[in-house]
Amino acid sequence: MHKPKSNTLIIAEGPFDILNARLSATGRLAGTYVASGGNAQIIGIVKEFCKYYYKPVIVIFSDTDVNINFYKYKVLNSVKKRLYKMYVIYNNNSKDIGDNPKDWDLKSYEIYRNEKS
Repeated sequence: MHKPKSNTLIIAEGPFDILNARLSATGRLAGTYVASGGNAQIIGIVKEFCKYYYKPVIVIFSDTDVNINFYKYKVLNSVKKRLYKMYVIYNNNSKDIGDNPKDWDLKSYEIYRNEKS
């Protein structure tokens, strides 16, 4: 289950997305699970998490209508020096992961790895 000192942040846009991320998609990966409420909040959430955890791993379950460049150039650039890894995961069969897990086709992209860590 959740380890209080885990340096992994898992973010999804809505409440059903983050519930499915926790219960089905991550295999109950130890970490902090946050529903962002929208893309505008993701940068702030990641920045805040990076203040308290050294070299965290960030996993973002993205809606398919959000281009990966948003994460590469807006989110990543704001915290790159503080991260260990960042992943963006899309569901190719639907807008997000708020639907039935049986219908998922998840594709993961590692958009950053700090080789110096």
